[in-house]
Amino acid sequence: MINAQFIDERLLHELTRTDWVAIAEDLKRRLTDQTIEKAVRNLPPPIFASGEKALSRA
Repeated sequence: MINAQFIDERLLHELTRTDWVAIAEDLKRRLTDQTIEKAVRNLPPPIFASGEKALSRA
């Protein structure tokens, strides 16, 4: 398994707080509920079925 902390420490340390805020705002703007729902519905049927109730409550 890949250690995410290792990757974070090596690749993301050069980003400033301003960079992080700009990236987060852009993601928030583009990642709409409709986009998330479309992606979830593209999951393999067994995976979608196993989490459908939980997803509908979110």
